[in-house]
Amino acid sequence: MNSDALLIMLAVAFLQLGWPACAQSWTKTSAPTKTWVTVASSANGQYLFAAPDSGLIYSSTNSGATWAPTSAPSTTWISLACSTDGTKVVAAVGGYNQTSSKYNNGGVHLSTDAGQTWTQSLAPISNWWSVACSSDGKKIIAAGYQTPL
Repeated sequence: MNSDALLIMLAVAFLQLGWPACAQSWTKTSAPTKTWVTVASSANGQYLFAAPDSGLIYSSTNSGATWAPTSAPSTTWISLACSTDGTKVVAAVGGYNQTSSKYNNGGVHLSTDAGQTWTQSLAPISNWWSVACSSDGKKIIAAGYQTPL
C-alpha cells in the first residue's frame, strides 16, 4: 500500500470518528449583537465574559442566560482570560485604530470580583496582543509590543 492511500484512509477514519464531536447543539443567548473578538469562561461555564472590537466587556453569571455590561472602560479589547472559578478576570486593550491610524494605547485590566470592578494592572503600551492567567487567577501573563513613536 502506498503512502497516499494510507493517508486517505487515515483521513476518512478521522472524519468518521470525529464527526459526532461536530454535532453539538447551539443555543442563542441574550447577549447583544456585537462584533465579539474575545471570550473567556469559568471551568463550569457559569461565568462568561465577552468583549467586542470596541466598547464594554459583558458578563454572564448564569451560563449565558442573561448578559450585562461590566464596569470596565469602553475601549478596544483584544484578549480576555479568567480563573477556573470565574472570579478573577484579566483583559487587555490592543489593536489598531483605523480612524486615527494608530495603535490603541491601553493597559491590562484586572477584576477580582467577576467583572464588577476593574483596575489597570499593567501600564499602557502600543499594542497588547494576548493575556492568560493561572487557574486560580493569581498569576497573569500578557504579550504585546511597543511600536516606535
